[in-house]
This record gives sequence, structure tokens and C-alpha cells, in this order.
Amino acid sequence: MNVRSIFTLAALLCAAGAALFAADVPVKPGADAGEKMSLNIQGIDYTFVWCPAGKFVMGSPASETGRFASETPHRVTLTRGFWLLESEVTQAMWQNVMGTSVRDQCKKAGGKWVTAAGPEFPIYYITWDEAKAFCDKLSELSGCGITLPTEAEWEYACRAGSAGPFAGSGGLSEMGWFFENSESKAHEVKTKEPNAWGLYDMHGNVYEWCLDRYGDLDAAEAADPYAGEGGLTNVYRGGSWDSGERFCRSAFRMKYPAAHRLDLVGLRPCIVPESAE
Repeated sequence: MNVRSIFTLAALLCAAGAALFAADVPVKPGADAGEKMSLNIQGIDYTFVWCPAGKFVMGSPASETGRFASETPHRVTLTRGFWLLESEVTQAMWQNVMGTSVRDQCKKAGGKWVTAAGPEFPIYYITWDEAKAFCDKLSELSGCGITLPTEAEWEYACRAGSAGPFAGSGGLSEMGWFFENSESKAHEVKTKEPNAWGLYDMHGNVYEWCLDRYGDLDAAEAADPYAGEGGLTNVYRGGSWDSGERFCRSAFRMKYPAAHRLDLVGLRPCIVPESAE
């Protein structure tokens, strides 16, 4: 059993009791990239997008403008498809599950500032540990095995078949809120153009925690890569409202200690169907 399977199994076991009152229907794989599936959890709709199994080149070529040496290009095969939330987790979703507002989260960080508050804005000021706890609680409430995407899954979904710095042909400004257009604050989710698979805000708005520990990428071909041990920091991806273009690229990697929180880091959960294991 691989590490991803262990995480999914653990979430499913935690959900066993909740499954008695949750819809007792197993999550099935999608048919085509971009297919949507909605779950209503405690009165809130969560729309997930199907990302099929496939191959891609993770990282960036030496010719890519703004690249960093940590983005070593290498071929990756994802043997299992997965459902990824179409947007970043909103403040309404977070408060419904975790019971805290973005202002409560801000107080945990020392009460500095809240750039944007409202039900459809992404949650931020959350640690990796809290992001994982949210996924675990969502699993209990839904009866589904919900967790964070691995770094490879995140980049694969962000690219949605593209190979350039950004997933869209129209440039970053059409797809993301970043330093040049954000007015120094987060914005409501799904207010920019989605990528080819229908995923919003993969570039900019807030960074998103991944499941992995941060480590060097290897040039060797890999299948279902996951860095679960070693290192003192965890990965987050995607850029933010305070990021320049180079930090919002599909291949850009960032790291931070799991117990720390920032005003520009949120999350986006995923589901790996049992039959896709």
C-alpha cells in the first residue's frame, strides 16, 4: 500500500461513523478531465473537478523566464485520477467546519491585519496542521476520504495539459489575482478565468498547502511522487495576491514550517476515489 493510499484509508476510517448519516455512496472516478461532482456538506456545496490519471513534465525548463533552480524538470506519471476542489476553500466553508472566522485565525497569528473578509473570500492565516485537520473533519462529515493534494498532483492539476509558465493562453492577469492587479488584498474565489479543466485561482489569490514535505526534485522519472518524511518545512503552491508573476507560475515551489501561518496561504482539498487506488 502506497503512502497516498494510507492517507486515504485513514481518512475513510475516520469517516466510518459519519458515513451512517452521510450519503452512503462511494465517490467514483470521473470519465473526462474537467468533469464536476458536487457534495453538500452541512448545507454548503463543494464542487470538485476530475483530474484523470496521466503523465506530465513537472518543473520548468531552463529557458522559462523567472524560473528557480529548485524546479528541476522531470517526467511524472500519476497512476490514479483524483477530484480537486474547483476553488480555494472559502471562509464560509472553513467557519462551517472549523468554527473560526478569518479574524479568529488572524488573532492566532498575533492579530496583525485582515486584507479581505467575507463568505466567498478564501480562508488564510492557516497552518499546514490546520489545513490537514480541516480535511480530516470534512472526511468525517461527508463519509469521503478528503485530504490535501500532493505537490505533483497540484502542479498536474494547475497545468491542465499546458506546459508553459501559466495554464492559460491569455496571461496571468486573466487567470489570477497577483501583485499588479490585486490592490494588495485577496479577492472572492472564482472571479478570474479558470484553467482548461475548470479549476479557479490556481495562479494567485492565496497560496495553497500541499501534502508533501519540501525537498529537492530529482531529474529521474517518477510515479506518484510524495515526500512524506524528512525536511523541516511543507510545500505550498500557486502564488498569491502579494506575489509577482514569477511566483505564480505553475512550477514555482514555496516552503514554510507546518506550524506557522501567513495572511496569504490557504488550501484546496482533493479526493482519490477508492476504485482509483
